Amino acid sequence: MYLYYIEVKLSVWTDESFTLGSSEIRLAMDMAKKPRCERNGGVFLVLRVANALSEYPSFQVLPNPYDPRYQSFFVVEEADARVRYKSAI
Repeated sequence: MYLYYIEVKLSVWTDESFTLGSSEIRLAMDMAKKPRCERNGGVFLVLRVANALSEYPSFQVLPNPYDPRYQSFFVVEEADARVRYKSAI
């Protein structure tokens, strides 16, 4: 039995880029690092929906962008990072 973690990303247009949040990135990276036997059958996928508000949306299931097996399918564009400083020690 597989456990699927599916992140749904919608766009109003046909834009091929989307943003993953920090918790989504963390999960995707963790899933990519672990051998399949250690993931309890878990699989991280992205469901991309283009033209979401139109009469004819299109759907595309994409593999984990942080899995080395699929690096040629993605360009991970670095962007902003939220930084929170902890209290002084």
